Amino acid sequence: SALLLTHPSYEGVTIDLATIANYCQKHEITLAVDEAHGSHFPFLDEQWQSAISVGADIVSHSMHKYAGSLVQTALLHLPKSSRFSTEQVMGVLPLFETTTRSNLLMLSLEDAINRGYSESGKALFDQAIQECNRLRSQLDDYGKVLTYDPQVSDPLKIYLKSDRLTGSELEELLYEQGIDGEFAGEEGLLLIFSFHHDRQDFQFMRETLAKVVPILMEKPIKQILPDCYYCRNPVMKMLPKDAFFCRKQKLPIEKALGKISSCWIKKVPPGSPILIPGEEVTNWHLKVLESNTMIDITC
Repeated sequence: SALLLTHPSYEGVTIDLATIANYCQKHEITLAVDEAHGSHFPFLDEQWQSAISVGADIVSHSMHKYAGSLVQTALLHLPKSSRFSTEQVMGVLPLFETTTRSNLLMLSLEDAINRGYSESGKALFDQAIQECNRLRSQLDDYGKVLTYDPQVSDPLKIYLKSDRLTGSELEELLYEQGIDGEFAGEEGLLLIFSFHHDRQDFQFMRETLAKVVPILMEKPIKQILPDCYYCRNPVMKMLPKDAFFCRKQKLPIEKALGKISSCWIKKVPPGSPILIPGEEVTNWHLKVLESNTMIDITC
């Protein structure tokens, strides 16, 4: 009866959202879109589809990631085509909202919206997109030594990849040069840009990329591991609720092998679970977690 879709993905991959929205409307399926990482799409040209304009029923936006408001600010949209009424939504919002709103956060929202939709704001977004395209053109000259994922269609995101380093190692190398990435995985490093980055920022980025390429070229080509190497098939022994509320004890990870977890361990960002309550601790966890990690296990 309903479809909850995260679009674009955290890494910036997009799909044909209009086709999905049309399908949902035709089959009377409610479409709710978490567009937290697409809050800049309404400020951009039509080629970057916002769920607001393609017929979703309810859309959420995180406003601090791209639009420049303070952290913890977000918007909930009811597009004109929504099957929900304002009264329905206002009736359930008190279940989730605080009774004491922050005027500071509200003012930062208004400022971000006014700035983003102004002529100067539109020009800044266009400038940031052009600068990101310049970075991609520069990366095209480096081959596999330092490249980017072409599937990432978000114009303000670049997912750096290298055949010499993992994403985590690439993150460390760039951090030493003054570049702080958004998220590093085994495959690559995610960079996020916004209209708050000026030409000097992008110039520094181009110079840094040019500086690290010779460093990368001196390194051997990394070993290619199968995709399943870094993925787990959770072995669930208990319901998460039961495991979380039962008696527990704390053990170092190496002594917890084969026991049942009573805690959460997540990689943040983006919040991907590494260990969840009720899951058996396996050799996979020993490979991906630090040896000094302490976890709660069920008694």
